[in-house]
Amino acid sequence: MAGLMITGTGARSDVAFTAGTPSLELGSAVARNGAGSELLLTAVSGPGSVRVQVVQGEGAEQAPFDVEVAAGRTRAVKLKAKGDFAVVVTPVSGEVYGGRVVRERLKSGVLLTAQPLAPARMWTMLRPLTDTPRVVLP
Repeated sequence: MAGLMITGTGARSDVAFTAGTPSLELGSAVARNGAGSELLLTAVSGPGSVRVQVVQGEGAEQAPFDVEVAAGRTRAVKLKAKGDFAVVVTPVSGEVYGGRVVRERLKSGVLLTAQPLAPARMWTMLRPLTDTPRVVLP
């Protein structure tokens, strides 16, 4: 589990915290991003990498890109898109943890919002399977 604490700058600095979150081994998806959004990706025990896909609400689709994170380091990835957009992060190698930060610049300083990249678990309920030819008959 990894958490995050960020402080802003200026006459009235802001502080943002997140709860701990597991690594991105299942991937993650974050909606409602906008100007000033960035990912903070950390590899604790060894190097790791993830693939980032920005999904635009409107306009041309962007190509996914890979982000390498050195062991014991945090890497900031600025997200560039117009309007509202979503981000999908999928693991490529190693163990990487992540958070999303939105910065809004005001005259008095920088306002911060932070959110952990939670696992994007997806599943479906299936009926029990039986070994009988009746399942293909009308």
